[in-house]
Formats: sequence, C-alpha cells, structure tokens
Amino acid sequence: MIYTGAFFKYKDRIYMRIIPTKRLFNSTTIWEVVNRGDIFAVDMETFTFTVVPGIAIVEWLKVRMSVENV
Repeated sequence: MIYTGAFFKYKDRIYMRIIPTKRLFNSTTIWEVVNRGDIFAVDMETFTFTVVPGIAIVEWLKVRMSVENV
C-alpha cells in the first residue's frame, strides 16, 4: 500500500497537488504563483490543471492506493 497526503478537497471536488520542478522556476508565471502561496493542482474528475488560491480552505485527504499486477 502507498499512502500519500498530496490530495485535497476544495469546493466539493478532489484535487492532487502538483509541485513544479526546479527548472520551471525560471518561468516568471510559476515563480509568481508560488510566491503568492497558491497551489498547483489537477482536478481528479476532469484531469484539468488549475491553480487553487493559497488562502482557500481545503480539506487534506489521506489516500490509500494499491497497485496490482494483472
């Protein structure tokens, strides 16, 4: 089993937090979003990339996943 804390609920939707790589910090846009304290995320229902405001009230979820060889 793999436990992860990178999922959260915001406005009744589940998101996965995304952390940009070091190289992306060369982008002014990435730098501004991170400095504001906002969160990069992927909507797990539509798989769309979004930015969640850092001041948003979110519920962090503990997700348990398992991988099986089929």
